[in-house]
Amino acid sequence: MWPNKCCVELPERDHVCILALYTMLMARPLTAVLHSGNNILKTNGIQRLQTCVISKRYKRQSVLHHKKKPPSYYVGIPTTDEVIENFPQHLKMWGKKLRNNPLSLLSPISQEISQQVRHGDLRIVWKFKGEDSLNDWILSTDKQENLGFSEAELVLTKNNHGHFRGTLATTIQNRELQERAGYCSLINKRRWESFGRRAPFDWSDYTHLVIRCRGDGRVYGIGLGRDEQFNLNFYDMHNFFLYTRGGPYWQTIKIPFSKFFFTNSGIINDVQRPLDLSRVAVCSIIIADGTAGPFSLELDYIGVYCDKEHKEVHAYEMYRTSMGDHS
Repeated sequence: MWPNKCCVELPERDHVCILALYTMLMARPLTAVLHSGNNILKTNGIQRLQTCVISKRYKRQSVLHHKKKPPSYYVGIPTTDEVIENFPQHLKMWGKKLRNNPLSLLSPISQEISQQVRHGDLRIVWKFKGEDSLNDWILSTDKQENLGFSEAELVLTKNNHGHFRGTLATTIQNRELQERAGYCSLINKRRWESFGRRAPFDWSDYTHLVIRCRGDGRVYGIGLGRDEQFNLNFYDMHNFFLYTRGGPYWQTIKIPFSKFFFTNSGIINDVQRPLDLSRVAVCSIIIADGTAGPFSLELDYIGVYCDKEHKEVHAYEMYRTSMGDHS
């Protein structure tokens, strides 16, 4: 008989731990299938496992939910079947990269050659100029998830800059599934190269995130994420706040990477850790300040900056706890 509640706490969020716990409780062989298309782990009775092991707080956000799908920014990354079908084109892409960067053959994942970065160097990663630059980003709102009524769009201004604008609505659509509503976000598409390999950014030599924008005085959120498989760690992010002044003037905001705090599915983790800058794949901008009404954020560029005088690794507590050594 499967219990309604379970007091077992997972030592870490890992498929092996979940499968071992499931096998122990069920006391019978376990059949696990790893879906190669989107790396979703499926097991017999996984919905009962989710109800018992995953706490109610995270139940609706668990990536093991049978209806959960990879986010929209995975759109465009070719599947295995598509790679086989277009093998000559991928081989041509790989050969071109190899000619331009022979050292890329040493690593299976595309990362930029580490060049000597000097103090004060600024590298622009995303430049909002022209329609093509807008295609690198995807909008997400609670209305798209049938959880609210917020609307947003990303358009070009008359000065050829990106304009993230819309209306935030805090009206709750389904009180059985949510306690609050109202968010709009802008997130970059995952980069990929030949044969469908993911291509994260390597920002190891940089210390700050730089955003040149012109806002409306509201507080936005900025998030950075590692290159993760679609598993329990997929929604791990590092976040910080983007304070805009409002008014007619542009502002250049520099945020140290050490100030970003660790979250999972938007919930701040008790155990903090610094961001791994060698495999950054996700950058997002979100507004969810709880204030209904229109918002407007013009964007010129998003880049990274090197400050050799910045020595801070992580601004938050990293000490030994009962959960393990996090020093």
